[in-house]
Amino acid sequence: MIGICKHIILTLKHKYFVFVNAMHLGIPWRGVIHDLSKFSLEELLPSGKYYQGIQSPQVLERNDNDDYSRVSVHHVGRNKHHWQYWVDYRQTNTLVYCIPYTYAMEYVCDSLAASRVYGGKDVAKDNAYQYFVNYADKCLIHPSIKRFIASCLKEYSVNGFDGLTREYTRKVYDECAGMYPRVIRIPTNTTGLEWERV
Repeated sequence: MIGICKHIILTLKHKYFVFVNAMHLGIPWRGVIHDLSKFSLEELLPSGKYYQGIQSPQVLERNDNDDYSRVSVHHVGRNKHHWQYWVDYRQTNTLVYCIPYTYAMEYVCDSLAASRVYGGKDVAKDNAYQYFVNYADKCLIHPSIKRFIASCLKEYSVNGFDGLTREYTRKVYDECAGMYPRVIRIPTNTTGLEWERV
């Protein structure tokens, strides 16, 4: 029960920072409804069990269950700001979709909030950018979105929210989205990680 309570407090703290970020970036409603599935029993009970306070409970849940996280599967299937939501696995190929602008912006808000929650108030401004660059190449994130998220997080690391104006983010999104097809098809016999690096 203590783990559940601590997880709720941490989730509320994270949602608060996402909301503040979403206000800065012009998508306040996404900040309000961000990660509501974390309060469902399917996510809340295992997250309480595996709560640590220094990283996602999914890490320990995976360690305990042959790298499988029930929380992760439930969560990413209900939250469109996660890249996994936009990947469709088929028998002959995997389809990777370009995340729409609003959800990509929510991803930026989420990354910055997670950096703040787990890194503390004195976390370096480039923490979210460095984490994303190290993480993105291990994932099936659409290459346009990799470029867009990296650009936004890099801009934030230099100029904070002053640099992330609606005009800037929309322009960068449109430029990045125009570089690749909206849907990338990856044959099942490849890893999909041969895309251009961020």
